[in-house]
Amino acid sequence: MGRRIDIDELVGAAEIAERLGVKRLQVVHDWRRRHAEFPRPVVAVSRTLVWYWPEVRRWAIQTGRLSGDEEVAVTGPRDNGAPNNDGVAMTA
Repeated sequence: MGRRIDIDELVGAAEIAERLGVKRLQVVHDWRRRHAEFPRPVVAVSRTLVWYWPEVRRWAIQTGRLSGDEEVAVTGPRDNGAPNNDGVAMTA
């Protein structure tokens, strides 16, 4: 059986870049290629990679890219069936 994760904690490269203060989302893909310890995506949808934010956040803190005390601006949980930024309905 697979692991259980909170779908509200799933992020793409654009969200990771925004939360870590990086202007170009390509930097996220560079980290993925250059740093073996960068978290593996939990899923690939079409050609889009999706990560579990708590794993990325932990990596960012460990590598000094995010302070452990720093609060990251995160949007609140989506309403059941409400479209996310990509226009895809997500349900919990």
